Amino acid sequence: FISVLLSISTRSALNDIERQQTQNSKQKEEVSIVAGERFLSGFVTEYINVKNDNDAIEQRHKKLMAYLAKESDETEQETLFDISGAQGD
Repeated sequence: FISVLLSISTRSALNDIERQQTQNSKQKEEVSIVAGERFLSGFVTEYINVKNDNDAIEQRHKKLMAYLAKESDETEQETLFDISGAQGD
């Protein structure tokens, strides 16, 4: 008798967990379009406008780094905005 009650209780708990997982998988993650446009407008402006001046290039690099997620590998981030082959402004 006790084993039957325990199996019913366990099955009920498993059903609850399964229901919760299917509900979570159906929920859509929404991204704010306005927030995305604000983020991209600032990023694109900083990324596209490059001046042929070392101080301006360093400032540009610092501003662009604010838009990126930090990683433990700093060497990879050093080459992200490399403009050594660019000429002019």
